[in-house]
Amino acid sequence: YSMKKMSRASQAMSFIAGATNGEIADKQTEKAKKYNSVGSSTVNFSDAQGKLIKKLLEITKISATMTLFSAAAQYMKEGIDNLDYMDYLPFVIGDKSNYRFTMNKNSTYLYFREKYEEYKDNWVNLRLRGVITLALLHYAKCKLNLDLDELLKGLNDE
Repeated sequence: YSMKKMSRASQAMSFIAGATNGEIADKQTEKAKKYNSVGSSTVNFSDAQGKLIKKLLEITKISATMTLFSAAAQYMKEGIDNLDYMDYLPFVIGDKSNYRFTMNKNSTYLYFREKYEEYKDNWVNLRLRGVITLALLHYAKCKLNLDLDELLKGLNDE
């Protein structure tokens, strides 16, 4: 634990040092360039995750998947406790399947991409689809007041 704190402190120090000599801006620009080099990216969701997306589109009456993702991202930015979703990790991680969704590399995509990197380094490698699924579960539970167990019933292909 204290080791993690120390590494956080040293990360902060190197961040500050980097910021003062302009390195940070360069790194951020490089990263942004890498993710923005193509106009869109395809994310493969598991079948169950795909069904969740369709179900939430029906429930919210939001017509575009990207709009739903944006709403979930906005809500996630307000604060999320990942530990609330530990029981759902297998669902969140999912397995690759044929439910493909092409996302424009807009601010929502970049936000999810950032969260993915953060989680991969500090928590669990959720993949991009996992981060989006986590955001959707959080949105469903906290914003739409849905019971996640009820919501996910029948989505898993067993």
